[in-house]
Amino acid sequence: MTLFFKNSGFLRVATLALATGILASCSALGLEDDKDEKAQLCPAASILGNAERVAQFKQGNGRDLIDVTFQAEIGKLSMTCRYLKGRVVSDISFELISERGPAARNRTGIFDYFVAISDGQGRVLKKELFQSKIAFAENKRRAGHLEEIELSVPLRKNEDGGNYEVLVGFQLTEDQLKFNRR
Repeated sequence: MTLFFKNSGFLRVATLALATGILASCSALGLEDDKDEKAQLCPAASILGNAERVAQFKQGNGRDLIDVTFQAEIGKLSMTCRYLKGRVVSDISFELISERGPAARNRTGIFDYFVAISDGQGRVLKKELFQSKIAFAENKRRAGHLEEIELSVPLRKNEDGGNYEVLVGFQLTEDQLKFNRR
């Protein structure tokens, strides 16, 4: 199975919101197609528990608040999908919100995150790593931006996207995972 991920780098929120509004209006007005076709479902989308945030610390053993260089969290996840010739293409967007800690020596935080697709049995079929850089303006402790990923999943005959789940989270070290679990 070949899955395709694409980090678009463009903000398509307005387009997606407009398309969603138009489709909702058509449905509300009864303008939807009356064919007896099976409804095609989008994959489910969620943020993986304990991977929704990350804390980065300065070198050394210190793990107090004064040792934090950067912290980040994944906020508001949304997804739409469309069907194209034997595949479901999902457009995933989410906020990356970061805070500069007291131990930070520069104004750019670098965060590794993943987008994965799993099947109905919870098996991860594909996982792709991405890196996001968040620059902080002078005298600002918080910054963030919108990440957008396009994911394409080939489907077998008579299969729909509802058989899959998209998972998003930070790529954590073992120490970061332990810190999040506390």
